[in-house]
Amino acid sequence: MSDLVVFSYKFMQISVANLTAGNNVQVNLSSDDTGGVISWSSGDPNNQRAGIRLNSLSGMLPLSTASITNNALNFQTSSSGGGSGALQFEFDGYLAAAGVQYFNLWCIRDPSITVMGCFNNGPWVAINQSPTPFKWNA
Repeated sequence: MSDLVVFSYKFMQISVANLTAGNNVQVNLSSDDTGGVISWSSGDPNNQRAGIRLNSLSGMLPLSTASITNNALNFQTSSSGGGSGALQFEFDGYLAAAGVQYFNLWCIRDPSITVMGCFNNGPWVAINQSPTPFKWNA
């Protein structure tokens, strides 16, 4: 008999600012060392409010690539067609976890780009190139 893994889902927002044409931003996710599992998700399949949303805060958002894997969000802006100003957007989605006490977010980005995270409607926290810890049951 196999063990049943029960996931819980919590809301996660990512804000990205100061992008320009041709920029790439990757937001990585990992669980703590307790053997738990965590991944990006569109939310609880039994909840009608589940889903993901990408909202531009600076007019048109010229993305050439947007991808979501279990452990990474990746956004690439087009090298043309976005105007000359800085771009800003928010990603709203969920994390699915089982057996996780803490998790980490970190990003790969140009140093001029600002990435912030808001977990489960808590405070906004800067996401940098070194892991930023979050408590799952905060």
